[in-house]
Amino acid sequence: MRSWKEISKTNFPFYCWFFQVILVLGMASVVIWLSLVPKKPPIHHLRHSVSEIIQNSCIIFLLQISNPNKGISIYYNDINLTLYQDNATLGTNTVPGFCQGHKKNVICNVPFEDGDQFQRGIDSGIDYLRLCLDPTGRYKILWWKTRHRLMGLEASVRFDSQGRIHGDRNVKLHTT
Repeated sequence: MRSWKEISKTNFPFYCWFFQVILVLGMASVVIWLSLVPKKPPIHHLRHSVSEIIQNSCIIFLLQISNPNKGISIYYNDINLTLYQDNATLGTNTVPGFCQGHKKNVICNVPFEDGDQFQRGIDSGIDYLRLCLDPTGRYKILWWKTRHRLMGLEASVRFDSQGRIHGDRNVKLHTT
């Protein structure tokens, strides 16, 4: 009959090998997890225009949505946009959902009705608008999709007396 010390000495190399395998797999999974964490997409307000459409005025914003992720696509649901002037809502609009591939840029023209109210605000001395976005989306990493993530963004855009953007024309929207 074998003693307890003989049995434990014979199994020690196996337990050591098993611990090393678990340790290497754990470290590899941490490295993979860190390399696949998606970055939030930057959204920029490039420019706007105030146009006359028959008798109604319309403010058209040009937005650029970038996907900085390598190998990670973004599936956006409908993006809700709201335009504020002094805490009063000027208008709302929705950009339909779309899929954005990795390292791609999407440019959206977003019209808002009631540009007359904007022009009256410019004439009365109000010099900024606040643009708020509520995009939700899912990231596609390799072959699976993540849960829905809300990315609330907003930017304040300053204007001069003629209704043109004052300062930097490429305004980045920040998280709320």
